[in-house]
Amino acid sequence: MTSLAYASPERTLENLFQQIAAEPSRHARFLNTISMLEYIGARKIMKSQRAEEFDMELLTHVSEETKHAWLVKRLAQQIHKESVETYAHEHLLCGKQAEAYIQDLDDAAEKALENATDPSNGSSLGWLNYLYTSLLIEERADVFYAAYLGVLEEMGMPSVLKAIIKDETKHLAQMAQLIRKVDPDADERLSMLREVEIAGFTRWENALWDSLQD
Repeated sequence: MTSLAYASPERTLENLFQQIAAEPSRHARFLNTISMLEYIGARKIMKSQRAEEFDMELLTHVSEETKHAWLVKRLAQQIHKESVETYAHEHLLCGKQAEAYIQDLDDAAEKALENATDPSNGSSLGWLNYLYTSLLIEERADVFYAAYLGVLEEMGMPSVLKAIIKDETKHLAQMAQLIRKVDPDADERLSMLREVEIAGFTRWENALWDSLQD
């Protein structure tokens, strides 16, 4: 699959990931950055959702995102442990742009919902924000992980990513079904928020390409 940032065949996600993976320390920091994003996702769910709305489905999502962060971090350590001790800047690859990607999308969803009515099922706007950001991130993960899987298969270690892809595909289906059920303006909001998501991911992807020159 080609990147949304570039159309030329030389700048596909697969090519980017192959070049990153060619250098162990860089590859480990890239994986650690993915782990950080999974951790941020889990943390956001924990901090944003009200106790009276925190059902088993939400708890399962949090636990799976946390598991993904752990699995990817462990893989990063197997590749180059010394490079990925923490989520500090020096242990990440373009970590500032990666974090901005998820934070900006979350902020945009919150702003898009400022004048919205509460979801039709009686839940809060915070829960609706969770649905929007989760759906868009899961859509990206579907493309991102599919492209990365081929690289890991070439390296003989695809099993971790296959397990994560299975979970993410399940999350995507759940979010897509729920969001249109509870918000009559879902298509309009999704169209606007997809532009924010694409712009944020493009900035991170551009930074990753630039990092190859370091």
